[in-house]
Amino acid sequence: MFTDNPAHAEARSVVAPLFTAQSLARLRPFVEQTVDELLAPQREALDVVADLAVPLSSRVICRVIGLPQEVAPRLAVWAPDIAALLVADYLPEVVTRGHSALREVTTAVNQAFAGEVPEDSGLWLLREAQRRGEIAPEDVWATASLLIYAGFETTSTFIGKAVRAALHAGAWDAVREAEPRVSVDELLRFDTSVQQVARFATRPVVVAGKHIAPGDLVLVMLGVANRDPAVFEGPDLLDMDRRIGRHLTFGYGVHYCLGAALARLEAEVALERLAVRWSTMELSGAPTTRSHHGITVLEHLMVSRRTEGERI
Repeated sequence: MFTDNPAHAEARSVVAPLFTAQSLARLRPFVEQTVDELLAPQREALDVVADLAVPLSSRVICRVIGLPQEVAPRLAVWAPDIAALLVADYLPEVVTRGHSALREVTTAVNQAFAGEVPEDSGLWLLREAQRRGEIAPEDVWATASLLIYAGFETTSTFIGKAVRAALHAGAWDAVREAEPRVSVDELLRFDTSVQQVARFATRPVVVAGKHIAPGDLVLVMLGVANRDPAVFEGPDLLDMDRRIGRHLTFGYGVHYCLGAALARLEAEVALERLAVRWSTMELSGAPTTRSHHGITVLEHLMVSRRTEGERI
């Protein structure tokens, strides 16, 4: 995340095989099985975040990395503290919690290394790269930590946000009827998990009359860009028939999100299965959020079955 080429490309290439079309095709049955298990209990109320999105994303990323499934519940504790280090490492309490989380990740990785590591996992790729002398041990721990954070929190947050947006806009029936890839892309555009990324300008540029010099720190507001009326007609409307050529939810250029296809896979399966089992659904309370260093994170989203004939 914080390197440029060629170092960035070399580090990215180590774990890139995890996210190829072939790898994700092999992973799909596990994602489908996990969603079905999470939605199997018969109930009249569901917390989309705690009952579905969080356990789904944590189990999937553990599978991808090669960590035992019993580690999955711990990701929800580690991820926020790792995320805080990325944006608020000037706060002593953030540093304390973040380093504690990273130590626990390192311990989990080392314990997994001590056993059998699946050959299609991230840890296997990292161990082989280390054996060839391509990366150092600290690179293994850092990469695993990044995969845990980036592969878990952003995806779980998006699934919750997607359901909230659809219900708030009265578009749940439209989500159910739309092609999964189309509806997920529109929901990704409408309310992305990562609202901003930081970049340094490499050359002089003028934006909206403001002069930006080389070396200036720029915050690129992805959520705002995805509502650009010059690119999207009626950008503030959630339109399940919208055919999107490109949005910036996963970034752009060499730092484009490596796990974008994995996030799409999880969201498509989760929404498709949810739409079947919860064909009639409505919010049963105000969503619970927390402010996490300037980024609003969805913690709970309670829904209940809608009585036939009622409108959302």
